[in-house]
Amino acid sequence: MKLYHQRLVKYGVSDYSFKQLIKDYQLNLVVILLMFSNSMDELDKSEERSKAVLDVMYKRLDAALIDWKTVNLLRLLPYMIPFLKLSAWFRSTFSRK
Repeated sequence: MKLYHQRLVKYGVSDYSFKQLIKDYQLNLVVILLMFSNSMDELDKSEERSKAVLDVMYKRLDAALIDWKTVNLLRLLPYMIPFLKLSAWFRSTFSRK
């Protein structure tokens, strides 16, 4: 991560601390979890290969959530439920069929 941050700064990103990069990374792990969870109903899980890929994705995401200590962010999930429901409503209402 430090090398990535050094490259960002080297190529012109300013006012973005390493500490902020870590916070953003942790937050986006939770966002990925929400995106996976929110789209599960739309994925084809009938094939064995599909099941295997999803299993690996969730195991890796779970490991990353643990490694990056996102427990505090995960505690916010119950407060995010209304926004998830609103997102689902927008998709069902405004998606092209």
